[in-house]
Amino acid sequence: MTALLVAAEVGHEKVVEHLLEHKADVEAAASKNATSLYMAAQHGHLGVVKMLLKAGANVNAKTDYGTTAVFVAAQMGNVALMELLLEYNADVNIPMNNAQTPLFVSVREGNTKIVQLLLNANADVNAERADGTTALVMAAYKGRLEIVKMLVEAGAKVNVVPQGGMNALFVAAQQGYADIVSFLLEHTDSDLHTATPGGTTPLLISTQKGHLEVVRVLLRHGANVRATLKDGTTTARVIAECAGFIQIAEILRLEETKLQLKERPAIAAVSYFNRTPMQM
Repeated sequence: MTALLVAAEVGHEKVVEHLLEHKADVEAAASKNATSLYMAAQHGHLGVVKMLLKAGANVNAKTDYGTTAVFVAAQMGNVALMELLLEYNADVNIPMNNAQTPLFVSVREGNTKIVQLLLNANADVNAERADGTTALVMAAYKGRLEIVKMLVEAGAKVNVVPQGGMNALFVAAQQGYADIVSFLLEHTDSDLHTATPGGTTPLLISTQKGHLEVVRVLLRHGANVRATLKDGTTTARVIAECAGFIQIAEILRLEETKLQLKERPAIAAVSYFNRTPMQM
């Protein structure tokens, strides 16, 4: 490692200043291709980061993992560092090797201020990780309602289905976040009947997990109580009864009864008009 790399890592501003005055190479890198800027950012040395940027350090320099200083700020939730990097026109859409973006990382970590800064800097709200997971799906998985709202307002696509067939609504239902399920159904065009390759719907998975409030929200918005797994027979009520979720089973049984009562007049009318002359 060079003297500048060491000084940047430990945050010794006077040494960094001296080395820069003597034309130290700001782009020299340590192992994994981490530059002085990256190392200073990683250790939260804001003053050193500022000095390096003023000296012309590449704000978008990438490590062997594809990470930049922006990723460091996103992961650490360092608002001051992120603001400084953005002042120097850092690219907020450079992905890691696994296609995660700084926005995805900040959503995962749950820092709303960082998320907002990145969205204001035109972060791609619909960028997908290697497995197809978006920031919105991650926010739903983590139960971060405020961030879900921010992403939707910024234009997040609600029905993107990553590998495994679980969109944001499905994930929120699976995790038991009734507030997110309610928001997505009331304020977006989330697909209520989305299903995994195995036929599992949000209603089926929330029943399986015993999430009573989620079941109630889904039913209020018209979830199909008769939907089954791929076997064609296992309904949500069957799942609830087998799992011992008595209250959920009763709610589902009541919904099934309501459907049957609605259908009876129609069935009776068909039977009447299909009678033969001998039956009149």
